[in-house]
Amino acid sequence: MTTNITNLRKAGNLNAAYEIAKTNLAEKPDDIWNRRNMAWVLYDFAKQKATAETKEQFLKCIDKLIETDLPDDEEVFYQSTGFLARGMAATMIRAGNDDNEFFNALFERIKHLKIKKKSPAYSSLMTVMIRTKNWWTGFKAFCKWWGFDNFTNEDFEAYQTDNSTQKVMPLAERAVMAYCKCLLDNGSDNEPTEFLPWLDTFSKQHRNYIYLPFYHAKLLMKIGHKDEFFEKMKSFAKKKSGEFWVWDLLGDYFEDNETRLKFFAKGLLCKTKPEMSVKLREKAAFLLRESGYVGEALSELLFIKKIREKNKWGVAPQLDAAIEQLTKQGAKPTGNNSALFAKLSEEVETIVFGKVKAKQEFTGRITISPSGFGFVKSGDKTIFVPATLLNNSGITDKMTVKGEYVPSFDKKKGKEGYKAVRVEKK
Repeated sequence: MTTNITNLRKAGNLNAAYEIAKTNLAEKPDDIWNRRNMAWVLYDFAKQKATAETKEQFLKCIDKLIETDLPDDEEVFYQSTGFLARGMAATMIRAGNDDNEFFNALFERIKHLKIKKKSPAYSSLMTVMIRTKNWWTGFKAFCKWWGFDNFTNEDFEAYQTDNSTQKVMPLAERAVMAYCKCLLDNGSDNEPTEFLPWLDTFSKQHRNYIYLPFYHAKLLMKIGHKDEFFEKMKSFAKKKSGEFWVWDLLGDYFEDNETRLKFFAKGLLCKTKPEMSVKLREKAAFLLRESGYVGEALSELLFIKKIREKNKWGVAPQLDAAIEQLTKQGAKPTGNNSALFAKLSEEVETIVFGKVKAKQEFTGRITISPSGFGFVKSGDKTIFVPATLLNNSGITDKMTVKGEYVPSFDKKKGKEGYKAVRVEKK
């Protein structure tokens, strides 16, 4: 009879297959083949109902499938059900169904499927559920149930998809980061404290996961360990000094607005899309106004308004009020504030890394790249000149210039180099 049921399943005649399986199971409920046949028929029904429109029927099929209670060693079956659950979750996500209730219900069923840990199906569940981290209230509980000690060897490695030239971040790294984000957004007071020792060990074991120290630092800040936060961010800042949000976060560590503005200025010198740094720019703009840089503040506020209107994000009343107030005071927009930001942020790296960088003078002919930055050969040193120092300076390619430089770590070459902090025509 097993052959008949299998043939009917392959032919798509699930109703007939179900009736035979049901009769056989009623006659011999303890027969493993009868239970197995019924489970696979129910699996096919669940697969058929794995759509957003038939989600409730899908769950009912899974309930009946669980009731067959196949032994734990039916690994092929449970791997298949794990991939089926993963596929249903992905279908709901692709359909734009941020259905919190459904994902809670699906999770309850998944817990009763005897999916082998440290297996492809088990990992696939984490892969898809990461995509719900921003809205599913059960994601944190799912991570705790799944257990971060159940990654396979492959889960620790980056991989490349068939239709992309870029590598995808390892599942282990993405999962831990997603869980950290949940703790930051809605974790209780004691959850970060309990998790941090594990995260510290995991980060040391996987030093190539460069974003983990960032989340470690954020969690320390959340529980009020500000000094530990700053120490963690120091090492991270050296590796990711070109990211605006690094300096944004570090700036929030300080209480005095003068120092905060220096860090925000450093962040705004980093290359990124204006849309990405708009919140940082807003914080800097209001601090500029408080510090007496009224024209510069007005320029930033007008730029922020332009970005928000372009993207249809809405303009906050306090933004319009600040623009109106500055205009009435006679403030005039100054345009690009890169030169000011460069000047304000001169001491930032010294504050962070604790190294006093003695300025030294240089002179030489500058070579300016198409990207806007330049290099000056001065004696046995090659000095990097940021584009921010060259903007509106009147300096052109091959011109002889002079200025001051400080030692600076060259991330691309992995060694110390030299960076100009002031440059002008000779």
